[in-house]
Amino acid sequence: MKEEEEIVELFEKYNDEYLKFDKIPVEERFSNSPDLCAFNLLYNHLNEEHKFKDIIQGAEHDEIFLMSLDDLLLDDMTEKDILYLTRCGIRYNEEFGSLSMFV
Repeated sequence: MKEEEEIVELFEKYNDEYLKFDKIPVEERFSNSPDLCAFNLLYNHLNEEHKFKDIIQGAEHDEIFLMSLDDLLLDDMTEKDILYLTRCGIRYNEEFGSLSMFV
């Protein structure tokens, strides 16, 4: 079973890939919009009970806060998924303990 720590470490590992959407092959994209690609991937990894909630949980200034890692099926998340999310502009926000994205 994957732990939240492992996921956070993977976000840190791929920090240098942040916002490099152009590195995602076109055939692996759900859309030409990085945020839609990220939201689609996240939705596919949500626990069933969270699929009826908003992915965006809050906002502050120029940043939106997404679900916490508790809302995701972490066992299904691969290292490639974390790289994909990072390239789409998703990061782990330690202060709020959730995924986040600048707008």
